[in-house]
Amino acid sequence: MELSCLHARHDIAGVKTSDFAVLPLFRKHGMSIGHTRAMISAAGRVDVFHNHSLWSTMNMLAGWVVPGRCAKLVVSPHGTLSPAALRRRRSLKSALWQFQFRTLAKADLLHATSVAEYRDIRSIELGNPVAVVPHGIDVPASPPAATTTQECRTLLFLSRIHPHKGLDRLLSCWERLQDRHPDWQLVVAGKGDSSYEHRIKAMAHTLRLQRVRFVGPVYGAAKSRLYARSQLFALPTDSENFGIVVAEALAHGCPCVVTTGAPWAGLQTEGCGWWVDHDVEAFTSALHAAMSGSEHALNQMGRIGRDWMIRDFGWDAMAVQMDQAYRWLLGRGKKPACVETV
Repeated sequence: MELSCLHARHDIAGVKTSDFAVLPLFRKHGMSIGHTRAMISAAGRVDVFHNHSLWSTMNMLAGWVVPGRCAKLVVSPHGTLSPAALRRRRSLKSALWQFQFRTLAKADLLHATSVAEYRDIRSIELGNPVAVVPHGIDVPASPPAATTTQECRTLLFLSRIHPHKGLDRLLSCWERLQDRHPDWQLVVAGKGDSSYEHRIKAMAHTLRLQRVRFVGPVYGAAKSRLYARSQLFALPTDSENFGIVVAEALAHGCPCVVTTGAPWAGLQTEGCGWWVDHDVEAFTSALHAAMSGSEHALNQMGRIGRDWMIRDFGWDAMAVQMDQAYRWLLGRGKKPACVETV
């Protein structure tokens, strides 16, 4: 496997990586002469060219340099075609749409990480075959250790600090709940645009919120420990194509309260969380119900969620599905169940 990117990466076993510099004046748009040349070269000799996300220069150019050569083109939009995502920076995306749409229309296969994303793809009248394959996740080797020694139980928000993640709504919910649940604290982990982070922290100050901690971004083992120390996870997002943080929280045995903007109806059907409307009233009600639960009840929901992740979202199962989709695309196997055609 070859992996090309615009920023330095750690070595990955069995994967050849190539890094390319971007043009200083076009850094925001990911424009790189070296990467463009590498795309042209790779398209003439590899079996599959898999492009991730949309709207950067390299995402748009794939539809011009790959079709007609040796490689089959696969595109994973990663949520960038949802109505909420298309509304952001609408003017710029409208101007670029004909270039980006060509890449989508020319793709031999599109990849959706959820049924909701599949519907977004079909809603813009793309008739390409679509492989519906969720993200794989890393499940800890053993269940998280109990955290009964903590003075406060923890409600965790861990994500990019961005307006569409709904953190402002979560703070409004916390204002209503903090006095009713003095044995709980809210931990906010993540980073975002500095001006928006400042607005969020200013909001917390204006609302006189108590027991709210902003801990910044966390990665690797530190992130895993934070999930394991939390009794409840919250994501009041506007829109997600998958919501990997929800899967990570469940994998660590942490039940979740998530809005319907993320494709996690299984939280309710599996019995490991709450899946509710976007508004503050609905989210506050769900959080109150969750935070009122006993430690035993939340732990039981956490175990159910962890078992669900092991069963349906482990990397092995996801890798098999993508491998089957690739082989079908290359004429080396029958169409797998994960591929939808019109």
